[in-house]
Amino acid sequence: MRIAHLTPPSAAYLVPDPAELPGHEDVTVENVMIRVEVPLATDPARLVLKDLVYVDSALQAVADGFDGIFVNTVADYGIDLIRGTVDVPAVGAGEASVAEAVSLAPTFGIVTVWPSSTQIYYDRVLAATGAADRCRSTRFVLEETELAGLGGGAGVMAAAHDPDSSVAARVLAVARDAVDRDGAESIVLGCSCMTRLTSYLAAELPVPVVDPRATGFAATVAAARAGRTSVEANPDTVARIRAAVDVWAGMGDSVTTAWADDCGDVCATVA
Repeated sequence: MRIAHLTPPSAAYLVPDPAELPGHEDVTVENVMIRVEVPLATDPARLVLKDLVYVDSALQAVADGFDGIFVNTVADYGIDLIRGTVDVPAVGAGEASVAEAVSLAPTFGIVTVWPSSTQIYYDRVLAATGAADRCRSTRFVLEETELAGLGGGAGVMAAAHDPDSSVAARVLAVARDAVDRDGAESIVLGCSCMTRLTSYLAAELPVPVVDPRATGFAATVAAARAGRTSVEANPDTVARIRAAVDVWAGMGDSVTTAWADDCGDVCATVA
C-alpha cells in the first residue's frame, strides 16, 4: 500500500515512518511535492491559493498510483476539494487530530507555536469538524515580532522540533494554561512540526496530547485500507486546476508574505 505525503520541499523531513504503525509491513510512504510554495495564509485569498496547490498535488498522487493521500498539515489544505476531485481516500492531519481529541476527552485545547495571525486555520478546521463547542481555547506561543529573531519560519520549525529548546519550554507553559485556566481535557498540537514534542509534553501534562502527524497518518492508512470512493471528477475542472498551477509555478515562489522566512505549508499556522 502506497501513501502519498503531500508536502512542500521545506517540510519533506516530516514524512511519516510506517514503522510507527502496527501492521505496517505492507505500507510505504512517499513525498509528493507541492509545486508552488505559498507562504502561510493569514488571509482568505492566500488560503484559496494554498488549497488549490494541494489539490494539484493530490491529482499528481492519483496519476502516480497511490492508494491514500495524507495532507500533513493541521490546516487541512484543500481536503474537501481533494475529496470532491479524486477517488483515492484523503485525510487531513487537522480533522484526524480533532477527532482523536474528542474521542479521548469531552473537551480539548489547541496549542500553537505560531502567532495569532494564523487564527484563520483553526477557525476553519473547527468549523469543518463541528467541534468548535468542544474546543476550550486556541493558545499561541510566539508573537509576530519574535519570528525574525528565531530565524523566521524555518528557525521556528527547528526549535519546535527540539524538546530541549526554549520554544519547547514555552509550549509547555502555554499548554499548562490551556489545561489549568481554560479547562482543556486533551491537547491538540496544531503543527506537524511539533511531533517530537509529543512525548515531552505528555510526560508533563495531566491530559492526553495528540500528535497530528502520527494521528493523521494512522487515519490515512485506515482510510486507504477501506478502499476507494465513488467520486467522478469533471475532466475539464481537473485540467483547469492543473493549468492554473502550471501558471503559478512559472511565476516562481513569489507570493508576498509579511513573514521573514516562511515555515512551509506543514505548519498550518497551528502548533
